[in-house]
Amino acid sequence: MLKPFGELLKEARLRAGFGLRRFAEMVDIKPSNLSALEHGRRKPPAEPEKLRELAGAIGLVESSAEWAQFFDARPTSRESPG
Repeated sequence: MLKPFGELLKEARLRAGFGLRRFAEMVDIKPSNLSALEHGRRKPPAEPEKLRELAGAIGLVESSAEWAQFFDARPTSRESPG
C-alpha cells in the first residue's frame, strides 16, 4: 500500500535536511499549511507546477521511482477524503 502523500513529503523533507519553517519559506507555503499537509489534514496542491516545485525542492529526480511514488500518492478526485 502506498504511503500517504504527506508522510512521503515529510520524510523527503527531513532527508533533505530542511526544517518545516525553512522548507515552507522555500516553497512559499505557510508553515501551518505545510504541517497540515504533512499530517493529512490538508489535501496536496492540485496544481502540477506546485507539486513539481515541492518535489524539486526536496531533491526528487524527475522520472525516478521516488518521483513516481510522490505523485502517485496524491488522492485522485474519485477518492473520498479521510
